[in-house]
Amino acid sequence: MMKKVFFFLFVLLNFLPMIAASDDGLYVERIHIDGESRLEIGLHDTWSFVRGGEGVRYDINGYGRRGDHYVFYGSVLSEKAGERVYDGYVLIVDTSGVIVLEEQLDLGFHEEVVRLFSIDGRFVAQCRQTDDATHAMVYTEHFLIYEDDTLLTTTSIEGRVLRAEQQGSMLFISTERNGPFEFMLDIDGKTHHEAVYGVDDSAVYLEEVTLYLLKTVYINGIRYQSGAHQINYPGHYILEGSDDELTFTVEPVIHGIEDDRVTYEEVLIEVSSGHVFLNHQPMLSGKPVSKPGYYILTIQGVNGYEKTLDFTIEALIEGIDDNAFYSYAPTLIFSGDGYLNNQRIASGYQVDENGEHTFKISGENGYEIEKTFTVFEDETDGLSKFVTLEIGLVVSALFIGGMALLGILKKRQ
Repeated sequence: MMKKVFFFLFVLLNFLPMIAASDDGLYVERIHIDGESRLEIGLHDTWSFVRGGEGVRYDINGYGRRGDHYVFYGSVLSEKAGERVYDGYVLIVDTSGVIVLEEQLDLGFHEEVVRLFSIDGRFVAQCRQTDDATHAMVYTEHFLIYEDDTLLTTTSIEGRVLRAEQQGSMLFISTERNGPFEFMLDIDGKTHHEAVYGVDDSAVYLEEVTLYLLKTVYINGIRYQSGAHQINYPGHYILEGSDDELTFTVEPVIHGIEDDRVTYEEVLIEVSSGHVFLNHQPMLSGKPVSKPGYYILTIQGVNGYEKTLDFTIEALIEGIDDNAFYSYAPTLIFSGDGYLNNQRIASGYQVDENGEHTFKISGENGYEIEKTFTVFEDETDGLSKFVTLEIGLVVSALFIGGMALLGILKKRQ
């Protein structure tokens, strides 16, 4: 039994790299760059490949996949003033190995691209420059921001960056190994040293807002540590712990209705978040509402937040008009709960009884609409029938009288 267990573990450990390689979506066995260099890509952190007739070696610190492109970064050995030095590089190739972008970064004595970040459709390369001409290591970090394979801007920072962490649309950066981050870098290359960034006092945000914090703060009494935090629930918020107290509001996104809207059609109400009530009853977002009536949509959030919208769905009535007269049997087509002379009927009902009728529709929240109409027999048609009947009686009487007279005459003969 133990032999079987060890054999299973041996097989699992040998196949585990292959499984991981397939799952991360970045593993390829080999790629030819510009048809001249074969590159093996595996699960290790560092590889290298050789390009050009002089056999220039490229050390790979890492790589990533952007759509149908591979992005490689690291350092390449070159010669400067008779000395062998390293330049940083960024190399982008498509899946067939054709070079899309090649950046060789000669910014000082030694450079290497140590990290690559993908932020909001752009990628940021962190290039570390090292100068030791004075026998003391001097570091400068360069953050190069690319979009659509084009370099947009470069931001340089004195000192060695020991921590760079992407959160939301920012890079949180520190030259210390521990403690809070010192500043943030946005995708436009601007640095931010504010303790709280991304929210303004008394501002109102639709659906969500992202706060970027360099220190610990409290929002509605809840602790938020340094980093990016998204708030996407409706409510009134109070931020404390920064230099000044901030208040802001997050509003929900509502689709399907507007305040004071009147419609004859079904509405599909969708609310991004919050506790949703329709006429004071809990409601699920995405529910269709079709019954005629008066409606109040209420969304409740945190810290006493409440938003209300009023709307009306009018009943659809076809076939009759109010106070109208009909010499035929009208057909009632309607939406909602219909009552003819206080009797419940279904849409499509034909009224063929003479006289005055009352048609009423009842809806939600006290909604009611009423119409009266009259159905009568056409007078012209009635007179025609009467004349036809009278002529028929006269003819019949003349015929009977004639036959009687003829009988009497025969007897006298």
